[in-house]
Amino acid sequence: MFELVREMPSFKLNGGYITDLFNSKYDAAFEEAYQMGGRRSSAKFDDTQFVEKLFDEMYSQAQKDGKGEIAKDIAGLKVDLVRMMRAAEQLQ
Repeated sequence: MFELVREMPSFKLNGGYITDLFNSKYDAAFEEAYQMGGRRSSAKFDDTQFVEKLFDEMYSQAQKDGKGEIAKDIAGLKVDLVRMMRAAEQLQ
């Protein structure tokens, strides 16, 4: 997924900031989307929830940091990814 983040227009000039932002929000988003299994159920991972949480958190932080163009790119990529993921789910 980070390869897609690297394709954002703002990455060329702000790669370090965006990389740090992605890395700082990744674990919390993963934890929220992952449900550990139990004795009678298997573990589950909601990939759409993960993408939504990760990009929402990245967007919020970029806004707080005054990085409006980066936030705009993040929001656009999130919309595209979620749309593709939902379309793929419908095909299954």
